[in-house]
Amino acid sequence: MEPKARQTGRILCLLGWPIFISLATSGCGDDIQGRLLEAQPGERVELEAGEHNGPLFIPAGVRLAAKSSETTTIVGNGTKAAIIMETEAGQTTQLSGIDIRSPNHIAIMLTGSGTAQVNGSQIDVENGVGILAEGLAQLQLETVSLRGGVSTNDIPSLHF
Repeated sequence: MEPKARQTGRILCLLGWPIFISLATSGCGDDIQGRLLEAQPGERVELEAGEHNGPLFIPAGVRLAAKSSETTTIVGNGTKAAIIMETEAGQTTQLSGIDIRSPNHIAIMLTGSGTAQVNGSQIDVENGVGILAEGLAQLQLETVSLRGGVSTNDIPSLHF
């Protein structure tokens, strides 16, 4: 399916929006969400190549990374952000080498008062917001591409 518009490198960040999140575990055999929740700040959790169901919640200070150079993708369920990254002051939460595909809604939601890093990711959004950031001290993006129908007209239809 071809995206409605191609906007590579454009990111929409919204500040000051209240966010309410409910989490579900991943739909694959590995309990990715459980490993993320057990990880301590500074720990790296590796994700096998292939497609994995979101949403996934990355706690503050935890790093989620692809285990290999093969394509690793988180696919959103269309009702929640595919990836939810929490940050805290003095800590860096990281997503590395993992692509995100969101059929409708938000691909990556970043919250908290710390630093978030996203690198080596391709974000495909059919409808909605590619990256939503609230209250961060710093957002670092490196080698990130964003494609899809990202428009401010979609904001009223988004459900947090």
